[in-house]
Amino acid sequence: MAKKNKQTQVDDTLQYSTNSLPPQQNNSGLYKVLAFTILAFLFSFLIRLIWVKFAAQFDDFKWNGELMINTNDGYAFAEGARDMIAGFHQPNDLSYYGSPLSALTVFLTKILPFFSFETIILYMSAFFASLIVVPVILIGREYKSVEVGFIGALMSCIAISYYNRTMIGYYDTDMLNVVFPCFIVWSLIRILKHQKLIDLCCLALFILTYRWWYGSSFALLVATLGIFVIYVLIFDRRILFNYQTIAVYLFCLSWLGFIYIIPIVIAMLALFFIFKNKITFVHIGISILIAAIIFVYFGGMTPILTQIKYYITRDVPASTDVFHFYNVTQTIQEAGKLEYTKFFERISSSTTAFFISLLGVCYLIYKQKTFVIGLAMLGLGFIALRSGLRFTIYAVPIMGLGFGFFVWEFAKFVSKNYKEEVRPFIPPIAALIALIFALYPAVQHIQNYKVTPVFDAKEVELLDDLKGIADREDYVLTWWDYGYPIRYYSDVKTLVDGGKHMGNDDYPVSFAILRPQVESANMARLEVEYTERQFSERFNSKFHQMMKDYNQTDINNFISTLKNPNFDLPKKTRDVYFYFPLRLQDIYTVLMPFSYRNLATGADLKYPYYSHSIRYNQTAAGIELYMTTGERMLFNMKTINIYMNNGQTQTFNVNTNYMTKYDANGNLNVQEEVVDPNGRFSVILMADYGRFVIVDQEALQATYVQLFILEKYDETLFEPVVRSPYAKIYRLKK
Repeated sequence: MAKKNKQTQVDDTLQYSTNSLPPQQNNSGLYKVLAFTILAFLFSFLIRLIWVKFAAQFDDFKWNGELMINTNDGYAFAEGARDMIAGFHQPNDLSYYGSPLSALTVFLTKILPFFSFETIILYMSAFFASLIVVPVILIGREYKSVEVGFIGALMSCIAISYYNRTMIGYYDTDMLNVVFPCFIVWSLIRILKHQKLIDLCCLALFILTYRWWYGSSFALLVATLGIFVIYVLIFDRRILFNYQTIAVYLFCLSWLGFIYIIPIVIAMLALFFIFKNKITFVHIGISILIAAIIFVYFGGMTPILTQIKYYITRDVPASTDVFHFYNVTQTIQEAGKLEYTKFFERISSSTTAFFISLLGVCYLIYKQKTFVIGLAMLGLGFIALRSGLRFTIYAVPIMGLGFGFFVWEFAKFVSKNYKEEVRPFIPPIAALIALIFALYPAVQHIQNYKVTPVFDAKEVELLDDLKGIADREDYVLTWWDYGYPIRYYSDVKTLVDGGKHMGNDDYPVSFAILRPQVESANMARLEVEYTERQFSERFNSKFHQMMKDYNQTDINNFISTLKNPNFDLPKKTRDVYFYFPLRLQDIYTVLMPFSYRNLATGADLKYPYYSHSIRYNQTAAGIELYMTTGERMLFNMKTINIYMNNGQTQTFNVNTNYMTKYDANGNLNVQEEVVDPNGRFSVILMADYGRFVIVDQEALQATYVQLFILEKYDETLFEPVVRSPYAKIYRLKK
């Protein structure tokens, strides 16, 4: 009997261990928290208006009376919101109908009818991203210093990487992608310190909302749970409430679907409340085991392994295609490796502030070991050194808190050397001075960061015209950078966009843009019709299906047959429009690796030569050109001298000189002078743009060069629909 009583006593100690914790000694009242939060929020939001002041000067940045957004992906969510307001969208149009950001946008349009749709999507990011100050300040309060949180909040809300991805006009999920995990870290810290059910409810709410909001949140959530488990096993393994937290967390992460997860989690929380005095480690152990089995059985490890392969080892997910397509991640800046200095600056706005912040993080963990919960976010941010700058934003709030803690503690230490009557003033004055120096690089960056909208008003006007010409089932063929905004403004379908741009998608589009008109037309029709067929027939590889249908066994032979003007194309089911903007010239060479490729072996084919001038100078010897590809050239109408980086010079005869110029009616006039039919390069002076384009004879025949630059289109294949100096749209006749 005595033994039984002893066991009961042990269980009670485990279950009610929170009673032995000292009450929180926090001298920061709610009024101080509220005041600091409002100040930090206003600072974050108002400083983002600097871009509005800059952009408002230009009418070309406005549409429907409002500034346009400045991120390509934002138009995907705008399209989804537009379709949700309309109440429908076309089958297989890839609309983001029902996506969380689109749904939130629609909700705001209903409760804020005095703001236009364009105004809401423009300012949403600045408002919601500024909420980062709330959890940062609350975390500081947990460590008995709202001032630490306030300093950390100011550092975080305008850190270079965070600002760049949450500025006004950056309409994207990034506006809350860091806010939610910060609230999760805050909830876990409170759970470790107080073991209150209300904090566990908040944790479940933030996890489920974050998962709903951002599909790629899973890896960070798992990493955070892993750190929490390790912490509990090392430091707080006798506290029952921590294991209850693990059980709830695991169920929130399971892939059962929200329709099952939400009632399960609510039921668990209710049981914890009702039977809080009767729950034992056995009950919680069974719950954790069930949650773990469900987590693994329903594929909980799959997304983790996929993310590791994609971003860490750089492996592309296995494709069902047997062909060797070019990997798009090699051309995306945000997926590229970072230099150390840039890495430091993007997280803390300067190298000095970065290392102060890092010291502060280490010191904060030493003084308050529960802060290790933030290491998952910090680690994900540091992965940017390997996996690209997009991840740096996750380290920003943790490093901001580190900076705040170091500065405040150092200021308090210094104040001990002063008289008692002035001692209270030293920390805030020292912190203010440190903040001014630390924030100055970020503010300077904001003032100089003059990004422009994705399209200007003249381009949007063309797309708006196309909306009245094309049907919703028609396709626009263009590079994936422009896919989302074209779908938004023209309400059509596209072959590639910011979310659909794997190698097998990009190859045919690149091919249609860069190859001669016959091949381009044939490829465009094939790609559109087989894309539509794939939605219903569900075959894995479009090219594999094409070869099967055309009784071909060699992919290279099949591609070569597209040169035939009489190629037997599938039945036309819809129109295809080619969208060629001027801005495509800036990324023209980026497209080449995608289609100048042997699909059977993966070997690169010889690229055609294309380059245009950045600037030029008239000299006595000729026109000196500085090219986008890095060369310096001397052009004298007859020859081109190319000055190589090794000091050598190559001289080539000019084949043909062209000069293009628009007349008063907006018609393009092209002058052509053949110099040497055997010359390698042709030179195109785009007089209205002050730009020289140098192409070899293969690049000269590219559909983009012929249709956009020279407007020499095959009338049997294409007809112009909309033409302007900014962009040109052609309809495919075949």
